Amino acid sequence: MPDRLDRLRTALDEAGLDAILVGSAHNRRYLSGFTGSAGWVIVGRELARLSSDFRYWEQVESESPGFELFRQEQPLAEWLPAFLKPLGGGKLGFEAAHVPVAQHKELRDVIAKMPAPVRPALIQTDGVVERLRAIKDEAELDALRRAAALGDEAFEDVSGRLEPGWSETQVAWEIECYAREHGAESLSFPTIVGGGAWGAMPHCHPRDVAIEVGQPIVIDMGVVVDGYCSDMTRTIVAGE
Repeated sequence: MPDRLDRLRTALDEAGLDAILVGSAHNRRYLSGFTGSAGWVIVGRELARLSSDFRYWEQVESESPGFELFRQEQPLAEWLPAFLKPLGGGKLGFEAAHVPVAQHKELRDVIAKMPAPVRPALIQTDGVVERLRAIKDEAELDALRRAAALGDEAFEDVSGRLEPGWSETQVAWEIECYAREHGAESLSFPTIVGGGAWGAMPHCHPRDVAIEVGQPIVIDMGVVVDGYCSDMTRTIVAGE
């Protein structure tokens, strides 16, 4: 994580920013290691803070030792000024692709009421963290390899057992069971299983329809390991 923060700080300098406010779950996890569903990260030249509510305080302390935990207990308008105060003003980037219009308005309104000496200027950014994430480190590459391997294993197991008479939904469920039982955090996306002509439909959903002998079956699936996804598509034929 320290290397990622160093790279982010270099990117902030290049963009003329003093800090960035990160709310995207994937970007937040990439920078801090925090896997919870709610929270904000702010990273500046001398600053690395993570704000979350009482459900996650212990989890933040365990997963994000390089970040100062800010315990938020009130609505955004009540805690955000204190969260941002150590920044001391300056130019604060926010993730335009991940902040809805209503939330941007709330951020802007709250910041506008902060005292001038500590009031940051809210600046739109696009893909600052994503560009860092595009270059994988060895830990990320290892997670991707393990995700791909587990996806392969799940497919091989289920396709080897699949029989005519199984429903498309059963195939999808068997894939999910294998993945979960062998270490997957979740699926990359809902598993697609389509028999016959149904398999030609883009992103078709599995149906409670029995697979017939000789019928081609499209399986599009992926698993998540340590936050990284695999994705594979195969077509098999149901044997006798």
